[in-house]
Amino acid sequence: MCGIAGILTFGTTRVPRPLLDRMVDAISHRGPDDRGTFVSPDGHTGLGSRRLSIIDLSHAGHMPLGNEDGHVHVVFNGEIYNFQTLREAMLKAGHVFRSHTDTEVLVHLYEEYRESFLDQLDGMFAIALWDDARGILLLARDRCGEKPLYFSQLGGSLRFASEIKAILEDEQLPRGVNAEALNQYLTFGFVPAPRTLFHGIQKLGPGEVLLVNRRGIIERRLYSSQLPPQVYCDSVRREPIEEQIKQTRHLLESAVSSCMISDVPVGAFLSGGVDSSAVVALMSRLTGHTIETVTIRHPEHVMLDESRYAALAASRLGARSHCVNVTEEDAFDAFSDCVRHLDEPIADPAAVNTYIGSRMLRSMGIPVALVGEGADELFLGYPYYLNHSRMAPLWRFKDRLPKRVLGVACTIGAAALGPFGRAIHRDLFRRAAAGEGLFLSSEPFFPDLDKEAIVGGTLVTLVHGQPSADVTGRTIAGATQLTGDILAQMSFAEVRMRMAEKLLMRVDKMSMAHSIETRAPFLNRHLVRYALALPGSVRAAHGKPKYLLKMAVADLLPREILNRPKMGFSTPVADWFRRSFGTLLEERIRASELVRQGFLSKAALIAVLDAHRRGPVSYHTKLWNLLCLLEWAEQFHVTCVFSAGDPVPEEAVCA
Repeated sequence: MCGIAGILTFGTTRVPRPLLDRMVDAISHRGPDDRGTFVSPDGHTGLGSRRLSIIDLSHAGHMPLGNEDGHVHVVFNGEIYNFQTLREAMLKAGHVFRSHTDTEVLVHLYEEYRESFLDQLDGMFAIALWDDARGILLLARDRCGEKPLYFSQLGGSLRFASEIKAILEDEQLPRGVNAEALNQYLTFGFVPAPRTLFHGIQKLGPGEVLLVNRRGIIERRLYSSQLPPQVYCDSVRREPIEEQIKQTRHLLESAVSSCMISDVPVGAFLSGGVDSSAVVALMSRLTGHTIETVTIRHPEHVMLDESRYAALAASRLGARSHCVNVTEEDAFDAFSDCVRHLDEPIADPAAVNTYIGSRMLRSMGIPVALVGEGADELFLGYPYYLNHSRMAPLWRFKDRLPKRVLGVACTIGAAALGPFGRAIHRDLFRRAAAGEGLFLSSEPFFPDLDKEAIVGGTLVTLVHGQPSADVTGRTIAGATQLTGDILAQMSFAEVRMRMAEKLLMRVDKMSMAHSIETRAPFLNRHLVRYALALPGSVRAAHGKPKYLLKMAVADLLPREILNRPKMGFSTPVADWFRRSFGTLLEERIRASELVRQGFLSKAALIAVLDAHRRGPVSYHTKLWNLLCLLEWAEQFHVTCVFSAGDPVPEEAVCA
């Protein structure tokens, strides 16, 4: 696990070594064990790395790492779980190795297979590889998007890094907001790839590869969407459910086993839910050792206390649970650091839990931790999946009505809800009347109707012209294997968007802030492929979320955990906004440049906060979205908004 950064210059420009050094040092928390840079002989390519030593702790794993003749160099963030098998194949092909790292496997695989070497990798990764003979820089992100990779092309060079803060070491880059990205952030609480909230900085999406030569970007494509071909889907769907349960269990066992490969101690996050408990149970069985785990507890909020379930799981599964109490004061103290490490706002209050839990793990001397991320998205663990599937027939029925009749019916329905209806329900009527598709994601932070009330300037046009449902709809475009299966479509859309850019980025950034590598067994490529091929009606059979997965791990877990209701990695933010976090948000609203310049309405934002404080309706999700945005803008000195067509200015300050 590492942090990577680099620069490729065009024309006569050479790599500015001081900038490369600053970029590498900006992400030192991702790799405290080693530091390295490489600049090509012609001075046009620079690679940098900060290393967290996990496999082969010797200096032989120093990066950037080259092949035998030095014409291929690589920097790499992540883990390749099948590297030993690939290493044996490369040895038989005549390649010479200097280390036992998974990093060195990459350069030799590339020599053999060029860009298609990515197809052979099982793992999580962000890769930057320079081929001096071809004059090509290759950037790639793993299939599910566990590892981030950002880039920016400005003037005579391209910069890339594991974190945006490294790219921002280039003072030429402006600190401005991308308007389209802001519109999407207010809906989703994150920015889908390829945009980031910073104008002029992009990110690779899950399963994408970018090729750049000395003249600029030559290709950006998807090498894997994780969606299996039709023939594989048909084969899996013909299996009896008993075989599907058996295969799910087998693939999960193999995934956990591969995630245990390490030359340093491996622990886990344990909530006491099905996902993390199943992972810990298999870790214990595979190793025969007591697994060290960390559990977050909010002592002031009994309803959110999962520690009793975690303690039960630990006692039954051969683990030791270390409970970390997180008070409102603890969360408030950590919040600023969380926003800084996230790089762009992610409206997930669980970031605070992950940040504090990772700090605890590091203090215990455990630099690797397994997590349960991915299980809910793949096996339909959230109740809203089933709610959407029940709505699908009604949504199809509306298409049979004349537009005028539909419009009148929806207008009457929205008015009838009046002050008693939730915004999401009124927005459903609006989208139905407009002929929009289903919103294939969790409930939006700001439905389009609510966004209209809080935005100004160029954002008003975007809210009207870019419906949120279109974003999720584009994500599943071309997924003909899932036609007619709304649950499977939602699962795929969640894997490609919300899981990749919200949940996995939260886990990566908050854990790496404390030099902790997290591994997600549920995101093993073979398990993901199998799960996505299964019909939604099997994954959530009998209308029960995660039915198939629960059956697959039923013998591993205590009944109390197997049958407990879904809670999630919860935090008591609703109460916090009536005290310290509400005060902070009010301060940020009154001081915000985005508010002062009219992109956000001060009166509307204050009204939401005041309504929450009065109760009884809670608006904490909207408030967390706004607080993360405004705190980010404050910390990164963001002062202006750019439209998509605006060029990236050569100066750093936005007027």
